[in-house]
Parts: sequence; structure tokens; C-alpha cells
Amino acid sequence: MITAKDLMTTGVISVKPDTPVRDIVKMMADNDIEAIPVLNDKEELLGIITDGDIVLRASRFHPPLFYQILGGVIYLDNPKVMDIELKKMLGTTAGDIMTKRVVSVTEETPLEEIASIMVTRKIKRLPVVKDKKMIGIIGRKDIITVLAQNGDTSHEEDVDSGKCKK
Repeated sequence: MITAKDLMTTGVISVKPDTPVRDIVKMMADNDIEAIPVLNDKEELLGIITDGDIVLRASRFHPPLFYQILGGVIYLDNPKVMDIELKKMLGTTAGDIMTKRVVSVTEETPLEEIASIMVTRKIKRLPVVKDKKMIGIIGRKDIITVLAQNGDTSHEEDVDSGKCKK
């Protein structure tokens, strides 16, 4: 069984919460990476900054759509999302712009569960954590590489045996 330990990239470039955003952008460009974990002094995962967070900073601000009815306001978009995006657009440090609610896995998490998390949560990369400390990261490319090495037999046996319908 393939697990996170088999998939993860170790030696991940990370930053501290007080790292300036301009330094993060340069690190991402110089190292051709799409995400940087934010760790505290104990190497514990606090958050993650993705290429999407950086691109958001370069975009135009879009206030939420709303209707005014009888002196009240009905938002068509969640105003909390607007607050988060605005903070990310105006933030100057990693701690300001990072996504704080990071989905992570352990080194024993099976490939099928990792892939399911990525698909259902629309996540492109998953930190691997052991005892609260980040020990690696898994990207979609890591999964593709392992599947290619193993001949991508993920559900072929189920199809052949009739367990899975095409």
C-alpha cells in the first residue's frame, strides 16, 4: 500500500509568520514552487501560502454583491470571504496572508485517502505532519509520478472484477 511517506517531498522550503511577502514571492519564483508552509520556531505548521494567495494580491478587489431591501442589506456573497480576501490583499507578512486552516495528513495516510482529500476539498498540495511538526508535502505531481512508476493500477482490478462500473 502506497502511503504519504512514499509520496512526500522532504526538505520543504518554509517561512516564519513574520517573513515579508516580497521575500515569499521571490522564494516562490526562484525555486519554482507553488506553495510555502508557514512554521513556528518549533517547526509546527501554522499555515500555508499558495500561488493563489499571491495572485489574489495582484487582482482587483471585488466587493460582495448585495441587495438593499427596506433599509436592510442581503449579501449574495459571504461577507466573511471578502474580509479574508481583503486581509490577504493588504497583508505584508506571511502571518497576514497565510491560510490558517490547513488540511494535512500523516505519513501513514494511504494514497487513496490523499487523492480523495485533494479531489473533494479542491486542494493541490497537502502537508505531511508528525507530532504537530511538518515533515514533508505532497503535491498532485507527486501522485502522478508514483502512479506512472506503478503503472496506474488504482482501480483496474475493480473494473476487471466487476466491482467498479465504468
